[in-house]
Amino acid sequence: MGYENYHPIHWGGTNINFISGSPAAYYEPNRKMEIQITTCNVADSLGNLLFYSNGAWIANRDNKLMVNGDTLNPSSYTRSRYTDGFRLIGSQIAIKCPGSDSLYYLIPQTVDDGQIVFADKCYYSIIDMSQDSGRGAVMDKNHVMFHDTLNAQMSVCKHANGRDWWVIIPQWNHPAYYV
Repeated sequence: MGYENYHPIHWGGTNINFISGSPAAYYEPNRKMEIQITTCNVADSLGNLLFYSNGAWIANRDNKLMVNGDTLNPSSYTRSRYTDGFRLIGSQIAIKCPGSDSLYYLIPQTVDDGQIVFADKCYYSIIDMSQDSGRGAVMDKNHVMFHDTLNAQMSVCKHANGRDWWVIIPQWNHPAYYV
């Protein structure tokens, strides 16, 4: 979980571990990433952290910048709020690439101004967790999936075939969805 401290010293954050079957919260003093509202994290099948993001950059399991994990979602907003991350609820998801043991898609939305009324672009980047001794690297990033006025509340669910994913993004102020 994130924090906001408005202080030059990073104060860490809170982690919650569900592996034992009961939630166990603990303080993580080594986290350098500020997480405002936008967050996404991925763990392996054993519950070990692989990576997490605040919409502006990606940290690896060691709480350090993932190789090529900076400058996500290029926009004037990202450049001005790089360390803080995004303030869009439900605007970022990560899914494992079907048929791969190491590739993940990171799908974030972005804004190009400080208004944050709606998202205006949806990107995707590809992360390969087999790189950098298992700490991962962003291999391909910032591809625009589409550009429109978007509601920043994406959803994802596994397809009935057990392999593929459905990503659903509502359009802002219209009864329409991107799927």
